Amino acid sequence: QFKGMNSDALAAAYTAGGGLGIPVQDLKFVASEELRDGASEAFVGFEASIIFPYDVSQMRLYEFYALGIPILLPPREQMPSYLYRGLTTIDDFNHTLPDSLELARATSNIGGPTHHLDFDPFERRDWPGVWAWSRLTHWMMLPHLVHCS
Repeated sequence: QFKGMNSDALAAAYTAGGGLGIPVQDLKFVASEELRDGASEAFVGFEASIIFPYDVSQMRLYEFYALGIPILLPPREQMPSYLYRGLTTIDDFNHTLPDSLELARATSNIGGPTHHLDFDPFERRDWPGVWAWSRLTHWMMLPHLVHCS
């Protein structure tokens, strides 16, 4: 029996899927907005967290990571669509210092691949560029994050 948020939908999906998946007795999902205390310490009692990346969830990533709370994320292939929907990637923030791109290209050849420098990080419709820049975020690079499929 499923309990908690969306229990009817979870039970129906489990049944419709021929019983595939992991039936968890007393499984309960709690949105962070539903908690009386939104402090990071309030989450320590939870077994894991599910985060859909967005600008405002960036601090939760660091807080939960520091507390050792397992973090479940969307698949890596879907991450750019989450990372590129926020305010930090809109053109209003597309400001650079003169010659900064040329300087970055010249100095980063020492440390490894610089494929991302071939793309404008604010061009949301350029999927190869969005993917190249997304791969550099903590959402993709921190160890111990679980990308579910």
